[in-house]
Amino acid sequence: MELFNGRNYRVLSVKGFDRIVFGCPPGIVKDFARRGDDLPSRYVIPIRTFMKGKNYFDFEFIVYSFLFINKKKEKITIYCTADQKARFNIILDETLYGPKFNQILRSQFRKVITQAGFSEKKAQRFYAFLDQVAEDSVLFGDFQNLLKLHAGERALQAGIKKRFAALLARDPWLKKNCFASMASSLAKNYILCAQMKNEMDLFALTSEQNREAFTQKVIDFHIFDENSSIVIEGKDDKTRKLTVVQASPSIFDVYLDNDKLSASHIDISTTDPETEDVRIESIKIPYMGANFLGVGSGFAANRKDSCLIVWTEGRGIMVDAFPDTNRQCLCYGISEMDVRYVLLTHVHSDHDAGLVEKILQGERVKIISTRIIFDSFLRKVAAITLFPIDVVEGFIDFLEVEPHKTIKLPGFKSSYFCLDYSLHSIPTVRFVVTYKENKTGVKKVISHSGDTKFDIGKINGWYETGVLSQKRRDALLGFIWEAHLIIHEVGGGVLHTELNSLEEVKPSYKKKMVLVHQHDDPIAHPFFRFAREGQSESIIKTRKNGSSSDLEKVKHVALFKKLPQNRLLDMLTFSEIVKYKPDEVVFSQNDFGDAFYIILDGFAEVVIDGKSCAIYETGKFFGELAITTPNPYRRATIRAKSPLTLLKIPKKYYGKFDLPEISDDFYRLTDYFSEIISPSLIASLAFGKIMSWKKNGVIIQQGAIDNDMYIILSGEVEVVNDKKTSLAVLSRGDVIGEVSCLREVPRTATVLAHSNDVYAICLKKAEAEMVFKLFPSFYGTVYKKLKKIEASMVN
Repeated sequence: MELFNGRNYRVLSVKGFDRIVFGCPPGIVKDFARRGDDLPSRYVIPIRTFMKGKNYFDFEFIVYSFLFINKKKEKITIYCTADQKARFNIILDETLYGPKFNQILRSQFRKVITQAGFSEKKAQRFYAFLDQVAEDSVLFGDFQNLLKLHAGERALQAGIKKRFAALLARDPWLKKNCFASMASSLAKNYILCAQMKNEMDLFALTSEQNREAFTQKVIDFHIFDENSSIVIEGKDDKTRKLTVVQASPSIFDVYLDNDKLSASHIDISTTDPETEDVRIESIKIPYMGANFLGVGSGFAANRKDSCLIVWTEGRGIMVDAFPDTNRQCLCYGISEMDVRYVLLTHVHSDHDAGLVEKILQGERVKIISTRIIFDSFLRKVAAITLFPIDVVEGFIDFLEVEPHKTIKLPGFKSSYFCLDYSLHSIPTVRFVVTYKENKTGVKKVISHSGDTKFDIGKINGWYETGVLSQKRRDALLGFIWEAHLIIHEVGGGVLHTELNSLEEVKPSYKKKMVLVHQHDDPIAHPFFRFAREGQSESIIKTRKNGSSSDLEKVKHVALFKKLPQNRLLDMLTFSEIVKYKPDEVVFSQNDFGDAFYIILDGFAEVVIDGKSCAIYETGKFFGELAITTPNPYRRATIRAKSPLTLLKIPKKYYGKFDLPEISDDFYRLTDYFSEIISPSLIASLAFGKIMSWKKNGVIIQQGAIDNDMYIILSGEVEVVNDKKTSLAVLSRGDVIGEVSCLREVPRTATVLAHSNDVYAICLKKAEAEMVFKLFPSFYGTVYKKLKKIEASMVN
């Protein structure tokens, strides 16, 4: 047996058997392509598919490779659990095929439900009506016939409105509960959804009804048995057997012909470490422009997936996100505070894989998209993470934008945003960002095509054959061109734009165009420019007055959330601003500490025992342990990773401003989704009350009506039922009382101190809810622990 160690996956080669891949991390397709190696067709999926905020259940591009790239047209074999198979199919529904018609209708019509003021019960009744509409072949046939007759927009609206008026008249419940313009509203929204279905059908691999059968033609699923084992037959000699046993989550033993002496041990239960250090070379952020983090397609071996930041007013909107986008931003000196929103264009994994990480690893993410795309994303993330959809949605601040409705971006003074659907196999958006300066009359525009099949001849042909309405055809051929910077994709193939298709646009448009989503290597071209990773495009150069004041930066630090502005100003007065050059040491591990620090600008590296543990950016703080605990010595070395500006606050002023005491135990808490717990989260937890109990002290009494939540800092606690039977013993990092806190029910068990000197943070319900809202990773950690404890109690 030979074992190849890939990054977060392993490849097992055994003579007489097909190669077998263990694990399915993002980027695996590109990894094989870089080595010039063919993708194997057999994959073992570990039970633990999500580790430290990273998704190792990312098989989309393996499927796409075998469908569209692999010339052998082999069938993929996947070894997994029954639950994972079900999750596979949910993800394929959203990505390979696209959301079903009834799901598209349900998402689009949510605003109609809001407009009608329906209760939850009435909303469910209305959703049932929409499911019937999705199955109404006569209605959809009428829509298609009107397109084939090239009916104008008014005639199309009138024809579909007439059909809905008849449907409303026949349904007593709808007739009773509809509002005056409901037939018009239903028609308008149905036309958008039916047009989307028509366009998706252009690229569909199979019909909506035949998806399961098509998947079975592409993938063979083999399910682990009750002993967590599978048997794989030899390639030619079927009497030879490989037995794969998942001894514990993500740890495998492989036996050849049941010979335990020839076993191979495969462990992918932890993430492989980064092999390269982060090197920060800060870019100049333009007042308006774009910075390209990645420019490749999902198959481009030597280029990162397309991802960019559009800047307006010196603030960023990230367009999609590939895995480790945060790390790439660090390399360019871009902090989380610089980027205000993430635009989700669609849910293919080369565009959203990094967004899943962002949601679960950091603080709250603000996502811009349409409701149809966002709901598809929620279903996909729920399948990846095993969180319920409502829990996933609670992690996100969602800004819904309706097609062709221009909005002023919240948090911006003079920037406006408009989007529209592009032409792709699943719902996908393109957009226009406009900056308008009222005093000077300056107006600048940046546009992005999104993933799209732009081909003037084909689009006109689809109009002629009745696939597109005239309005939709004109929109597909327009919308993005009147911009100062036009960002367009050139992925090629069936689903994307070919370079020669862009030759047909006006010369004035070509000169303003930068090309991304590159599948092939860039070529020298007289008109078009191919974007490079790290490239910046500036329409309005950096403005000095666009930077935030020290007060603005400090007041957003979680540690100071309870300080009024006048107290913050006092603190700034008593503090000192200090600056460091890259690689300069702020302080060393075991130095005596007499101050703590807040990062005003730049990046600082945290090094413990010679190992780099984290990189802190603007708004983060460090050095508080040496001045808030009896141990006055530094726990880590802090080194500047870039030009670094700090606010240095002397020890004597920390207590003066009634800031919370933070102990070493806070940093020993675990985060299910991150290697190191966030200082901002620690600061938020520190505002809770520290409580302690001696052995057998009652922390929670079964049946009590209260909803405080406790996070154990040290010691052990025992959970017992009303018969005094021990249900679980919990320790540092575990959470107790979360059931009553989250679900507002009486205490379900008694919790006793199991050791002397049990210490815990007590959070009131409102405090816990605020922490959950601000830090999805913490809520996710609590949720996972809750499920684990519930499972152990059942067993």
